[in-house]
Amino acid sequence: SRFSAGKEVEGFAFLSQYAVLNLLAAVGLAGAGSVLLYTLNKGESILWESLNGYVEEEAGNLYTQVWDRMQGNDECCGIEGPEDWVNSTAIIAGAVPISCCKNQIKCDTDNATSEHINQVGCLRSYLERLREWIEVGRPVTMVAIPMSLVMVCFFFWA
Repeated sequence: SRFSAGKEVEGFAFLSQYAVLNLLAAVGLAGAGSVLLYTLNKGESILWESLNGYVEEEAGNLYTQVWDRMQGNDECCGIEGPEDWVNSTAIIAGAVPISCCKNQIKCDTDNATSEHINQVGCLRSYLERLREWIEVGRPVTMVAIPMSLVMVCFFFWA
């Protein structure tokens, strides 16, 4: 009887810790969602700030990595188009980074209007990606927070 009471207390302690951690995770999801909504509303200004921080010769530069990956994966260039690079303070060898090229082997980065340069800006794909993340996180958060609150209430007031 003494052994089972100890196991019961131990199990209760574990479940109450789980409930608290679950609540913290749900609150974290809500916080992440808030950051995503803020980013969605400030998307263009955030992109301009990061575009101006681009340094082509610094592969370790976070802005450079993000822009090169986004432009390569989404087949886009700049925020509204390749002319954004011409008007930016980014440090690049040509008019646009090589990640703007449709085909990096055959590309003239000195000419932002070249047929070899992606002419579509990255703003639309950036905002679409943020909206997708929000749409995925919203239902999870809306279920997780109430469920966590119920668990916490149950374990602490039972």
